[in-house]
Amino acid sequence: MFFMQLDLLIDFISKMRRHLWLPLAGVALMLHGATTNATGATVTLAWDPSADSSVSGYKVHYGFNSHTYPFVVDAGSETSQTINLQEGVPYYFSVTAYNVAGLESDFSGEISYAVPMRSISALGDGSFRVRFEGVPERTYRIEYTESLTAPNWRTLDIVAAGANGLFEIVDRPLAGSPARFYRSVYPAR
Repeated sequence: MFFMQLDLLIDFISKMRRHLWLPLAGVALMLHGATTNATGATVTLAWDPSADSSVSGYKVHYGFNSHTYPFVVDAGSETSQTINLQEGVPYYFSVTAYNVAGLESDFSGEISYAVPMRSISALGDGSFRVRFEGVPERTYRIEYTESLTAPNWRTLDIVAAGANGLFEIVDRPLAGSPARFYRSVYPAR
């Protein structure tokens, strides 16, 4: 099973309102590929606990744009939080601390991450989703071969990349077919 781990470490200190200091050093962002599914992956954010005894919990703020966090998850007194993400989408994260009175700190330093698009995903019915990235709005020929030792490339489909440069096809090989290798070719003559 595919397993990928990404560790992003950021040292930062976040100042709480009312002049309380909250040290949250070493925020780590880990992507566990083993927990990916057809739509994305889970990411676990972790941070060091605050030494400030008035801190009673933490909130993870995240969104699709830098310093804009429409989503908030209350982690309680835990110092980590797992969040589901979609492939190919950039996310921005920040953590705040709060006390029993509900006073919340300023945002910590921000980290960003985008779950990479998997190139090939098994769909469960014997078919495979094959994804590529190219130049936006260009047309590509998708080819496959069953051997890289003596390749015999055959056209599977002709596809135009979207405005973001991404394109995909679904390959439905016959049951019992050998493994296939894929490539995109431009121009798609």
